[in-house]
Amino acid sequence: MRPLLPLHSIMRLAAGIVALVVACATAGVGVPATAADGMAKGLAPLEAARAMSAAPGFSVKLLAAEPDIRQPIAMCFDDRGRLWVAECYYSGR
Repeated sequence: MRPLLPLHSIMRLAAGIVALVVACATAGVGVPATAADGMAKGLAPLEAARAMSAAPGFSVKLLAAEPDIRQPIAMCFDDRGRLWVAECYYSGR
């Protein structure tokens, strides 16, 4: 069975998504806590994508952000080229 997208397109998409997940996970690193609840205030999704750098031949594009995806913990592509994202909804309250 042939994938829907060529391999190089899938790899570029995967690199962008990995960068997005990493940006979401590290958005508050090194930023002083300013929110009322003491949590670090990170960058907005579009600002985080703009602040990233990519290797030559790659680009960073914002594909999804909250509220579409909340707390992503894993992702993968299936044999049809579709992206699946696992989310972890947890409230420590």
